[in-house]
Amino acid sequence: MKKFILPLALSLLALTACMKESTFTITNYIDIVTNVEGHLINDLGSTFTVVSNDSGSSEWKQEGARLYILCDVLNRNLDITLKEVVKIDIVNPTPLDQMEYEGKDPVAIADHSFSGGYLNLVLDYYFNPSSNYARNIRYYWDAQGIELHLYVFYDGNNENPAYMSEDVLKTKQSAYSIPLDPLMATGEYTSLHITFYEIDPETKKIEKNTYRLSSTL
Repeated sequence: MKKFILPLALSLLALTACMKESTFTITNYIDIVTNVEGHLINDLGSTFTVVSNDSGSSEWKQEGARLYILCDVLNRNLDITLKEVVKIDIVNPTPLDQMEYEGKDPVAIADHSFSGGYLNLVLDYYFNPSSNYARNIRYYWDAQGIELHLYVFYDGNNENPAYMSEDVLKTKQSAYSIPLDPLMATGEYTSLHITFYEIDPETKKIEKNTYRLSSTL
């Protein structure tokens, strides 16, 4: 996955601004969409129609698929040319007290946003391409009073710079959307926090850290 997903908020502003212009085209527009009966609908309800596909991907055709897209918007009807497509995995966190294994390999949050009732996360993580290990990222949650806590634990077989030379490692980026409504229904929360293991780029030490993502749930 390329880094095109990062300026999502700026791209949405561009769409709103261009709707007011007499001529309407946007190049390299970025959005999160869901396939509904062949149309791509973003989290604000705008409907895009694919008239050409230069992405080389057919994942956008899957009914119900949630996606990051990079595209050119061709007109006010929101006809688009797809340029890149990244599938977003929708994950429902498991209660923390049901956790079977806590993966302690590091991840980095490349981007996060809230839209459509989801927390959208983009994660970077290491792997050894010569390894056949079945890596996985698990999500958990618990409540601490009025705080809602999410946990992202990556089981990567210690394939990271704390244990291996970076010469044999590569990084991968994956996108996830976490439905928030089922979690919010379990209590009254005022803030959202996230915990994960990350690596210090200088010392190569792995630490477990917690950050507040939102204070206005």
